[in-house]
Amino acid sequence: MENNVIELKDIALAIEDKTLFSNLCVSIRHREKFLITGNSGIGKTTLLKCMLGLAKPSKGEIWIMGSMLNKATVWELRRYIAYVPQEPELGNSKVKDFLDLAFSFKANKDLYPINNEDVNELLEEFHLPINIKDKDVGDISGGEKQRIAIISALLLNRPIIIMDEPTSALDNMSKKKLIDTIKQSDNTWILVSHDKDITNIVDTVFHLKPM
Repeated sequence: MENNVIELKDIALAIEDKTLFSNLCVSIRHREKFLITGNSGIGKTTLLKCMLGLAKPSKGEIWIMGSMLNKATVWELRRYIAYVPQEPELGNSKVKDFLDLAFSFKANKDLYPINNEDVNELLEEFHLPINIKDKDVGDISGGEKQRIAIISALLLNRPIIIMDEPTSALDNMSKKKLIDTIKQSDNTWILVSHDKDITNIVDTVFHLKPM
């Protein structure tokens, strides 16, 4: 359907010859806030990676913005998605270099150079000092890394935002800011989370079940 931005058609996922789930059919609409839940080890994170083309389902098709995800389309379709993993890897340089990096790829040239006013505003909103940009990534905490990764995703302003346990390392004020952002956003959000505050603001809660 035209209003669907992501469609999972008859997806099965196996890891080390163990089938985690099968016959998964899901449609995610434009602007929908979609939450995936399920027991630990069921494959929630791997399912997100399948949507990014970073992992491959054992069976089935994934369609993004009306095109099937495959080797020929993966780089083009990733342009529609911003992704924040549960434990972001920001590299070994300075924070400002990580923020610049996301805008230096060919797919993001139309957004380059990064708008420092937007960066500073988001740093303040997520309760980070402006001078954190000059710190080495190795010198900031896990919670700060998570906030920097979230800020990078928001700056890209992709139509689809995928986040894996995005509040796991956030303080209460930063979590409130993220939740308010999700509520007010016109983007499509696909989230994996066990946070009840996230559950309360999404449109759809999809419980991933084993086969």
